[in-house]
Amino acid sequence: MTKPLTQDEQELLREAVANRAPELQPLVDKLVGGRILTGAEANALRDAIGDELAGSGVDAGAINDRGVQLDHLIDRIADLSTLWDE
Repeated sequence: MTKPLTQDEQELLREAVANRAPELQPLVDKLVGGRILTGAEANALRDAIGDELAGSGVDAGAINDRGVQLDHLIDRIADLSTLWDE
């Protein structure tokens, strides 16, 4: 079983969603509450995180520390969903 998001991951996810797709906040709440997301729900969150990565995770063409964290978060969201089951 995949372990739940850490507090730091939750904060990063909430920030990325608030910046890029605030309408997805209910999905964040469900995920943090322990619900497994569908593939489509996970992909919506992953898209928002990817947008945040593109906007704040790259400096002068190189991925920065925030970008590394966001990239890892994209994978974690997939792990906490049915994405690989579909």
